[in-house]
Parts: sequence; structure tokens; C-alpha cells
Amino acid sequence: MTFSVLVTGANGFLGQHVVKHLQERAKGHVDSLILLDKEPFVQKLDYTANIPTETIVGSITDPETARTAVQRAHCVIHLAAVISVTTFPKVKVMREVNVKGTSILLDACVTSDVGLFIACSTQDSAVDWSDQCDVDETHTVEPRDLAFGDYAKTKLEAEQMVLARNGTKLDNGKRLRTVVLRPGVIYGELDNIFVTSVIRNTLSHGGVLYHFGSPRAVSQYVYVGNAALGFVCALNKLRHDTSLGGEVFFIGDETPLLQLFRFSELFIKLHGGRLSKRPIPYSLILVVVLVLEWILWFLSPLKEINLPVTSSSVRYANKRWSFSYKKAVSRLDYSPLYSWEESYKRSCEYYKTVT
Repeated sequence: MTFSVLVTGANGFLGQHVVKHLQERAKGHVDSLILLDKEPFVQKLDYTANIPTETIVGSITDPETARTAVQRAHCVIHLAAVISVTTFPKVKVMREVNVKGTSILLDACVTSDVGLFIACSTQDSAVDWSDQCDVDETHTVEPRDLAFGDYAKTKLEAEQMVLARNGTKLDNGKRLRTVVLRPGVIYGELDNIFVTSVIRNTLSHGGVLYHFGSPRAVSQYVYVGNAALGFVCALNKLRHDTSLGGEVFFIGDETPLLQLFRFSELFIKLHGGRLSKRPIPYSLILVVVLVLEWILWFLSPLKEINLPVTSSSVRYANKRWSFSYKKAVSRLDYSPLYSWEESYKRSCEYYKTVT
């Protein structure tokens, strides 16, 4: 029997790496890949394409596109999402894509007898403002307490929707089985948001990165190659373990826990950058950003202006956050493929090219 996998958001940062791992590690188990994105898929990583692929250009928010994409699939790996954590986040767009788009895909899976659904969420669906050390999947946060506001709310709502559909009866008599993966903050090749933005900001300020926050405030990061591997492990496990479904898994690796700016320092030095000699007092920068946000909110009916940093990111840089991925190890047979040394080496080769 043939087996086909649909990957949404295939052209994105994480999507490119998931496709790479499927091409390298799923041959003999997966017969074809269907790659859905708003732009035509272009291979941006170095690997041999062992599995035939079909590209579909369109949005998951279009029911017809979703039906066309899933009709020949046996499993959906759902990565497509909108991330907006600016001063004025794109709430309407995030709800349209992150929530409604996920619902449309799930509906299409049920009507097309697609039995497996693996959704990408985020650690932010479990992050509030308290220090949280080595938390596991039993930890929950009320939507109103989520640190990253509307983005985290839409991802949490999508999570709950995916889990609620687990066990839905299909027309062929089988049942839909779903899992949700929550990677940490992702870095590595093709990153164009996280470390890349920090490098560009540093270069624009004469090679100096002005920093703030307590040195005790560490965060969890995961190399993109290991995050992508988690989805392949989830696919393999779902196919062979019919008891699996309706569960959430954190995905992490051996990347050391570091304060946000200390982690960034590992990469800005590739361009001769450095941290400022003295940190900006945390209380001072938080008050300044909060006041500026209030002023910009007051002026927003005339024009919306996004600050280079938000009060949420300032507060995040001053808290401790880490999670345990032991459940993924035990239930999904997940084990990081790349050591911290290899992850750092590969990432450096990419970040050296950022201009």
C-alpha cells in the first residue's frame, strides 16, 4: 500500500528541514510528498530528493485548496502558521491562518479519510510570566496569562482543536489520530527571524548589541534539524502505534540553557559583534517600552508604529524558562540527531552569511 505525506508550510524555515528529513529518512516508508505553501516549493538545503514530490501553491485558509491537498494524503504534517509578536500584532491574520486554517485542514482530513495529523505548535502555548523550570506537558496556562499574547492564544486554540479531533470517526470506519509538537525557540540554517534579526540589529549599531535582563534568566532553544526530526519520529510512531493520539510533546535537544543575549553573543561574534560593556537596567527599559507602547496605542488610530522591541520580549528576557522533552523520547522514540557541537557548527556556517 502506498503512503503519502502532506506538509503544509513546506517552504518555510522549519518546513524545509522537515522535508529534508523526510527525504533522507522516510524512503521505503513514504512513497510521495505533497508540499503545500503560498509560494512554489524551492529546495534550499543540500540533500538528495529520494521521494517523488508534488507542489501545491495556495493557502490553508481556502477550503478547496485544503481538500485538493489532502485528498491523496495519508498523513498531514501541519507547519503553516503566522507569527506576529510586534507592538501591533496581526491578530486577524493569525486567527485566520493559525485557527481557522487548522480547522479547515482538519475538516478536509475527516472528509477525505486522512488518518494521521501532526501539528506544529510552540513552547509559547505554555509560557506565562512566572519562572518555569523543567516543566512537562502536564503544565497548563490560562489564555489570559500567556506571555506572547494573541500569537500564543491562537496557537493554543489550534492545539486544543487538534487534540479534540483525535478519535473522530472517518467514513472508511477508521479514526483520526492527532498529536501536537511544541519545539523550543528554533535556530539554525534558513532562520530569518530570530538570530538573523539580532545579527542585523547589532551590525546596524556599530557591532554592539545592547542587552538587558538578569543573567539567571535562561531560555530553551532547539536546533532546527532536531526540531524537524521530531516530526519524522512522530510520523513513524503514529503509523505503528495505534494507541498513540490526542497528546502534546515538547521537542528539545542538548543546546545549553542560556540567557537570550548570551545565546545571541555566540553568533554576533561571527561578525565581530559584542555585547555592550554594561547591561541596561531591566526596570528602566521595561518602563520606557511600556510608556512608548502606551503612547503608540494612543496614536494608533492615526498610524500604527511597531517598536523594535516589545514589553513582552523585554519581560521574557528576564525570566527563567525550560521544559522537559522526556515524553517525546519515551513515547515518540525521539532522540536528538545533532549534538550541541554539531548544531552550533552548522548554524555558524549559515549565520556567517547574514548581511
